Amino acid sequence: MLGLRVLSSAIILPPVLAAIWYGGIFYSGLLSLAGAVMLLELSQMFGFRTVWIKYALAGVAAFLPVVFTGLGVNAAWFLVIGFAFAFFSPSNRQDSFFIRLIFSGVAFLAYASLLSLLWLRTTGGHEPILYLVAVIAGTDIGGYFVGKTVGGPKMAPKISPNKTWSGLIGGAALAGVFGALISISPLSPFDTAESADQTGITVFAIVILSALFAPVAQLGDILESWLKRQREMKDSGNLIPGHGGLLDRVDGYLTAAPLAALMVLMHERGLVAWP
Repeated sequence: MLGLRVLSSAIILPPVLAAIWYGGIFYSGLLSLAGAVMLLELSQMFGFRTVWIKYALAGVAAFLPVVFTGLGVNAAWFLVIGFAFAFFSPSNRQDSFFIRLIFSGVAFLAYASLLSLLWLRTTGGHEPILYLVAVIAGTDIGGYFVGKTVGGPKMAPKISPNKTWSGLIGGAALAGVFGALISISPLSPFDTAESADQTGITVFAIVILSALFAPVAQLGDILESWLKRQREMKDSGNLIPGHGGLLDRVDGYLTAAPLAALMVLMHERGLVAWP
């Protein structure tokens, strides 16, 4: 299974990185495709009674890069409409208010993550996206290997029995390492100070920041695991061999991408100090 996961990642990663690097229609096309597939997989979990609803939700996600003009009122309407559509649409199941709320919230996060990734690329270039990819990859890789090797207490045994606290710590540590490596490379999205002392402090701050993304990304993972458990599904789909569905692979971005966009936006308005 591990070999299949590595092979799938090796095939998928180069075109994804190329789309991030070149931007434009390549990046928009990537997000359009990913958004449509994510919402289709999520709609399968919802079990909508009317078939066209899932295609409408997927169509909105695919159309976002075309109409995107910034995180303003127009973009916010997509989030509101996506949440309302998912919450009020009739389902084949008699779900409780809480279950429908979580499902709709994940649809909201899916749209928010797409908008966040679009906005980050438009305003900051490819560097912030590559940083985010590196940090989430570090979270996944560190969490997988440390969790498998060390084991220990489970984070949420009834929701995601494979997730351990040791894996979270390992994921946070490797996310910090990857974030630091990006910060001292030509691909850094950060402005580092010129003096050696200030540079050391800045890199340390970036390590801490990168490590903090690990539990945030894990939250997206746990939310998606909870949804699958509600529907008695092992994977969100079977698109990627060894990984399952696309949503299984990118669930960390549901929570990490909006946080990254919010932090940059607050920094631009002088509300937080970006490292």
